[in-house]
Amino acid sequence: LIAGLVGCYRGLIVRGGSKGLGTAVNETVVLCFIALFAVNAALTTIGVRFGTGH
Repeated sequence: LIAGLVGCYRGLIVRGGSKGLGTAVNETVVLCFIALFAVNAALTTIGVRFGTGH
């Protein structure tokens, strides 16, 4: 879901033809990696803090 949303957003605002598209793809990959890392860290923290204790 996160990768799809970021990709669609970056695709809609791309400017500059082929060069702009290449830049947008690179930025999308980086943003998706950072977003997925942040969401994973947040969910892990929540799971550890409020988990069942096993």
